[in-house]
Amino acid sequence: MTATRIRFRLSLWLAIAAALAYACRVSISVAEKDIRTDLGISEEAMGFILGPAFFWSYALAQIPGGWLGQRFGSRRTLPGLATIWSAATILMCYASGTASLLIGRVLGGIAQAGLFPCSALCLSRWYPQVERALASGFLGAAMSVGAAVSGAITGELLGIIGLLGNT
Repeated sequence: MTATRIRFRLSLWLAIAAALAYACRVSISVAEKDIRTDLGISEEAMGFILGPAFFWSYALAQIPGGWLGQRFGSRRTLPGLATIWSAATILMCYASGTASLLIGRVLGGIAQAGLFPCSALCLSRWYPQVERALASGFLGAAMSVGAAVSGAITGELLGIIGLLGNT
């Protein structure tokens, strides 16, 4: 396999991971009202869970996430982080109230924080300098596409669930 094909596959896998991470972030925001109602969470508590709780856990874990990638390599770190944020997403699916939803959201923020630094590390090691901008742009675009598509899909699914509930 040529180096170009290997790099393309790397970019594709990183883009899929980024899109999925952003899907986890955005979908909960689209379903916020339904989740809040189902779990009996106040607007203030839900606002904290969606905003500062995720933001600060994500922001504070960026540097440690990058350090993990440098220390153990992105091949080991990225799957580990993806496993943790997937488990956090599952935890949020089974949340029974404010505390469990908050814990899932914070764990998801911590795990997702390492995605971009580890991806940037991969791109810096696998791509020649003249090709890194395109690969980084592809990664950034995947994040935006993941957010947009997951928001639309979540909205549609909520509409279908609403229709099923009315019959």
